Amino acid sequence: MAVSNVVLEPGQNLPTHTTPVNVFFYVIAGKGKVQIGNEVTEVNSTDLVLSSPNSSWEDNLIENPIMLRAGNPS
Repeated sequence: MAVSNVVLEPGQNLPTHTTPVNVFFYVIAGKGKVQIGNEVTEVNSTDLVLSSPNSSWEDNLIENPIMLRAGNPS
């Protein structure tokens, strides 16, 4: 399992992309929106968001979040 911290400033986003593995995001602080496929979810501190393999997703941030991301190679 690979784990990385992602810090994005207000207004920053990660462009839409896909990953070949299961991915989850745990929001440590802040709030924003995560889009997986056509579904947009507002996220806040302590939220957990799951993304299945080959799903397209994007993070769009409203406030200064720090997110913990982990990919599951299975």
